[in-house]
Amino acid sequence: MQSGEAPLVSHPRSAPRLIIVLDDGPLKAFVVADTITVTISATASKPLTMCDIVCTLLACYYAWDLNFPREYQMLTFLQENLLLDKREKHFKSTAHLKFLKMFQAGQQTA
Repeated sequence: MQSGEAPLVSHPRSAPRLIIVLDDGPLKAFVVADTITVTISATASKPLTMCDIVCTLLACYYAWDLNFPREYQMLTFLQENLLLDKREKHFKSTAHLKFLKMFQAGQQTA
């Protein structure tokens, strides 16, 4: 943290969420949850991408063995379809089920 910057603070028992900083410099991102801050960093050979950022958030939920809040249903979709992890049943809204049906229909025609 540079001088003059406030630390990222999260409340106890709060769900992991992303903080993405878009400015003139390189992309910066953090996962904040339950009073923990995880910095998502680029390497010298690979700049940070949005895919890296979302995958890190998914990894935090997976490593900490947490269920996604209802508002994060897209992460459930990514966990089941990107990571192919369908071990647990998650809450799915009607809108999410409609999206999933369209996605699966598109996969069958591709």
